[in-house]
Amino acid sequence: MLKNKKIVLLIVGIAGIFFIVAGILLSSKGEGTTTSSYKTISLNGNLTSRVGDSLVVSNDKKYSYYDLTGKKLAEFDSEVTLDDITLLSNLGAKDSLYVVSDDFILYGVVNSNKTEILPKQYLSVKIISKVCFLVQGEDFLWSVVNEKGEAILETRYDSFDIYDGAGVVLVKDYKYDIIDEEGNLVSKNKYEYVVDYSKDTTRGEVLCGQYGDGAGDLFIFQKNKFNLIEGVGGSIVVNDKYVYYANSEGTFNSYSLVDGKTKNEVEVDFSINGMNITTTDEGLLGYRSADGKKVIKEKYQIDGSGNFTEYGVAVVSLNNLQGVIDKDGKEILPCKYNYVYVLSDKAFAISDDYQDYYLVDSSNKKVYEKITYDDNYDFVVTYNKDKCGIVDRYGKMLYDTKYTDCQIYNNTFILNEGNKNWVVGKYE
Repeated sequence: MLKNKKIVLLIVGIAGIFFIVAGILLSSKGEGTTTSSYKTISLNGNLTSRVGDSLVVSNDKKYSYYDLTGKKLAEFDSEVTLDDITLLSNLGAKDSLYVVSDDFILYGVVNSNKTEILPKQYLSVKIISKVCFLVQGEDFLWSVVNEKGEAILETRYDSFDIYDGAGVVLVKDYKYDIIDEEGNLVSKNKYEYVVDYSKDTTRGEVLCGQYGDGAGDLFIFQKNKFNLIEGVGGSIVVNDKYVYYANSEGTFNSYSLVDGKTKNEVEVDFSINGMNITTTDEGLLGYRSADGKKVIKEKYQIDGSGNFTEYGVAVVSLNNLQGVIDKDGKEILPCKYNYVYVLSDKAFAISDDYQDYYLVDSSNKKVYEKITYDDNYDFVVTYNKDKCGIVDRYGKMLYDTKYTDCQIYNNTFILNEGNKNWVVGKYE
């Protein structure tokens, strides 16, 4: 059991800094994503984009929704020619409901029979569920309404964040509310901010609303089940099995993400992927394994170094330049780069100017001259002059650099072959 509250808070604080600064903990969970099979379909249209769990394809003044297998779900007419991808991004589909527009200025919602659910009178509409919608009025504020267009909440909000399978975080005058997918207000306070811990686990959405003096409420959404733990301390540690939260005595309680059970005054494993960060009084950083068998000497800068990733490697910094080491302290990449992002233990995104990126492998060999990536994806876009292709996070080429446009939406790729032909690939 941890007795010293100051030490506990210091350790958690340091760990939090490294999550933010290094930015190298990935939401994907291991190589399984890219070793599974993928399917490819072809679609014909001016533009193709993914919206939610559907695809939308424009053909002049028509637009159609497809599911991810290529089955057409619905087709609608437009008063304008749809030749701008930003117009498609305002559409949406969920639960057999579709966002529709005639002029792509005002939007509404219909069902699969094209029966009107919400009239086309809003600047934007987001489908949360069959009974809950976010609609934007002429004042650019957002309201929460039901399937009849009636306001569920009185407040009109400035902005929001949607968490699929959980609910929505709503912001008004720098105060935060949380609703579930049915529009029920589940938050207990007007929060100063909301912290998202979901990236640290695959077992649900974990949010914490903080309302001052280090106090907050935990919101845990799992497979249509919701759990609320009120009055938790400001120190929270989340892994793939537990949510640990500090209590007033400076010790920790736990909530099991496996069986939903809570325990009081538990010991917390602060290691990240089996390794703890250690520091010297001079501010140098090193690592020690959770079992104490592996020790990496404190010689790295705190600024620019980070936790070990799920791939068994960590970004470290010397002389304000970054490199990569493994859990034995072996140098994978020398500390000579301005910025390193870990895609896996075999591929790394490198930038010398924080704008343009290229790919190097674990032997420090440049593999691709130019790439773009998003840390929520298992894939990157690679370029050869004016053509693009798709590479997985291990450096394996999935689609050659022969396409004129490449989009990545989590596990789905949308590639333009030209002449209105689009290839859509999806990993299973």
